[in-house]
Amino acid sequence: MPRINLPLPEKVLFRTGLTVQIGDINYGNHLANDAVLRLCHECRMRWLARHGFSELDAGGAGLIMADAAVQYLAQAHHGDELAVEMGADDIGRSGFALLYHISRESDGRSIAKVQTGMVCFDYAAQKVCRLPERLGKICRPSEKRVQTACLVMNVNEKTKPLKSSRALFLYGTPTGNRTPVTAVKGRCPNR
Repeated sequence: MPRINLPLPEKVLFRTGLTVQIGDINYGNHLANDAVLRLCHECRMRWLARHGFSELDAGGAGLIMADAAVQYLAQAHHGDELAVEMGADDIGRSGFALLYHISRESDGRSIAKVQTGMVCFDYAAQKVCRLPERLGKICRPSEKRVQTACLVMNVNEKTKPLKSSRALFLYGTPTGNRTPVTAVKGRCPNR
């Protein structure tokens, strides 16, 4: 059987830390396969809550997980601190995919990559519905570049101190991403 190979989130919409609990451990003394989906669910719930949403009301529609795929990469054990990064993809008329990357904080080792297909659902009418505009906006990271770091350095000579009017800014998305950053000369903020 060929192995699946899930992509990493291209743009990270949300990142959270989770600890492997004793209830997440299976008879092999490592993170259970069903626990991986629970960790992704917790990440999704925190992301929605951050925007004032829930799975029953995500901007005017409920959410149902229509499908899931998990690619297991390494073991995690009781007490491991994990980082879960989440991004969105394939945003359509009635749903979208969420991509998750779970890694261990202590060594950065990838534990799993997960994809869940989310469908917007009207629970009162018991039918699929359109993706609410407000939900669509939080699924699409802003194309506008925002400042995420300011590296102060002398642009012409690395050894001389920097004058306050010269700096190198690094730009990316508000929550970070895995794509190269853009650097521009300018002033550091609050100077």
